[in-house]
Amino acid sequence: MPFVRLLHFVVNTETGLEPVGYRRIILAVGYLLYILRAPCVYVRLALQEIVDLDQRRYQTWIGRLRTVVQALPGRVEFPPPQELLVERRVERLMEDIVKSMDASLQGEVDVTNRLELVHGRTEDDPDGGPPRRVVRKLRHYLRVYNPGHRAGAEPAT
Repeated sequence: MPFVRLLHFVVNTETGLEPVGYRRIILAVGYLLYILRAPCVYVRLALQEIVDLDQRRYQTWIGRLRTVVQALPGRVEFPPPQELLVERRVERLMEDIVKSMDASLQGEVDVTNRLELVHGRTEDDPDGGPPRRVVRKLRHYLRVYNPGHRAGAEPAT
């Protein structure tokens, strides 16, 4: 049987769902943002301690997060230790991770010959602007507006 390349990434581009690996990274960075926004001073001190331990080369979740982020395609820059305590810098890290995810998914679509119809696809802007390229989105053709049209929607008797 010849090698068949799986098109699992199409699920992400057509439904708007994030790939599991990226989702886990986004959750970890989201937790870091949650800590930075917490009003409790002890939470902030605990984060400072984790950053200090990481600087001294102890194994921490920040160090593991750095390793994973630096391995992402697109060369996402992980902030230096003291910038991890700056909310705006961590928000920028989150944005960079999402851009990396979208670029990775679009790259997968663009190199797949079986998806020629969606190469360079654009979506209408809901605000009336010019069409724009949207990598991940729940596409209109996947919506089922009439619940009776869903397969298996018949009530059990």
